[in-house]
This record gives sequence, C-alpha cells and structure tokens, in this order.
Amino acid sequence: MESEFWGVEEIMENLDALTEEARRMLETRNVPVYELFTPEFIQEYTEFADLQSLFDSNEFAIHSPEDFGTIPDDQWDAYITGNTDFSDWAEMLQTAVEEWVERQLGGR
Repeated sequence: MESEFWGVEEIMENLDALTEEARRMLETRNVPVYELFTPEFIQEYTEFADLQSLFDSNEFAIHSPEDFGTIPDDQWDAYITGNTDFSDWAEMLQTAVEEWVERQLGGR
C-alpha cells in the first residue's frame, strides 16, 4: 500500500513550482517580439534566418511596431500563408506564444 504513494510529495513540489512559474509568466504583460520569434522559431517554420529577414522580404516597410500596425490584416495573413508553415498570423503568433511559455517553464 505504501508503494502506491511513493513520489507523491515530489510530484506536489514540482506542481507547486510549475504553478509559481506560470503565475510569474502571467504577470509579464509585454514580451518582446524577438523573444517570441527567435531565430530558431523562424528557421523551423519559414525559409528565413530570423524575424528581421521575414520582415525585410515583404512589400511592407516594417521598422517599428507602428509600421507593423499599418499593414492590412488580410495582406499580412496572405504573406504569412505564402511564406511560413502557418495558415495565418494568428496561428503563427499562437504557436510562438505556446513555445515561449514552454521555454519559460523550462521545457516541461
């Protein structure tokens, strides 16, 4: 009977640590775009070396967050569809956020 509960304390400690890390991440309001779209992320899902290369290879001049905000959503989605493994920007962003969270939790 005792062997059934072996490791429960360790599991609870790990769960507490994960909960605390998740709480800390939720307090993070702004994640820099280059932390979300690391060179490794861009290389895995596109033909580009890094985010700046992805930005530079399109018809839009993206040099600031303000520039990015002026791009029509449908045109940006079409660019993402044609140049990445994603169907649109929302899917690309969602995947980047999920991978960022995983990195913050230590790949758990």
